[in-house]
Amino acid sequence: MVRSLSLFCIALFTMACAHTATLTPRQRVADTITTAFVRVHTYSSYEILECESRNTECRPIGLQITTSSGIGSGGIVKHYESYSVIMTAAHVISSLNTTPSGDISTQSNVIRAFSEIVGVPLRDASTLFRAGRLQARGIDSRVTVAASDGNEYEINGGRCHPNLDVCFARTASKIENIEPLVISERPPTIGDNVFCAQGPFGYAIPGMMVPLFEGIYSGKTPETAGTPPQDYYTFPVAPGSSGSLIVNQRGEVIGLVTSFMYGPLCSSDGCQAFSSGITVSIPFTDIQQFFNHLLTFNQGGK
Repeated sequence: MVRSLSLFCIALFTMACAHTATLTPRQRVADTITTAFVRVHTYSSYEILECESRNTECRPIGLQITTSSGIGSGGIVKHYESYSVIMTAAHVISSLNTTPSGDISTQSNVIRAFSEIVGVPLRDASTLFRAGRLQARGIDSRVTVAASDGNEYEINGGRCHPNLDVCFARTASKIENIEPLVISERPPTIGDNVFCAQGPFGYAIPGMMVPLFEGIYSGKTPETAGTPPQDYYTFPVAPGSSGSLIVNQRGEVIGLVTSFMYGPLCSSDGCQAFSSGITVSIPFTDIQQFFNHLLTFNQGGK
């Protein structure tokens, strides 16, 4: 029985090795970047207040509501003894450790959640908030990342570039058993094929299904007065893709999604905005320099 079990385990191990060995270089890159991919979530918490009328003293009703306030993408680029480092776009985690706005125009999710929790029709709840009879006072904002190990990790800090749309965020605990992506030592060349794992509109399940896009590096714009240069790639992105890491054919990071180019298409019925298929990244050299500067996070890092 023991011998049979041992042979069964050896067979499983051999099959696993054979599967790994049969992966093409392209498949290995795909596996590497989708495994290191993280989906970024931002949440905002509010305290609900009841008021006699607008601009009068309000009192808490004992209800706090937390809503999802944004989604984005990112990737694991470094591990330390007690935490991991996530690379993403600065605007994706800009709400970290801030107080949510009390502006009613930004609180549609709060009003909807209040309606569902209390059992008040949405139209009535909206009327109460717009009349100032109810107010949502911001408490705090938090950011988490969902990793391919099936766990969600709190972001408790990080470093963002003072002028460019890139951040290296720090998780509250280490993400185990996932290899970080490596920052390339060489810049991309026009015509290079590139890959990007991303979560457009939040459509990504780390560890199970992550949309993978292939594109081409198209060059860099010149620096002009007040406008820094940008790297251009041709592959599609959408809201939720911001912060996705762009890698070369060796699986090394050469860029990240910060925005995309779009323009109007007009007819007699009006105009609509359409994506051009051009994706924008901060230049590779800036990513490389900023990452090397931030190695001072922890000299004992791996």
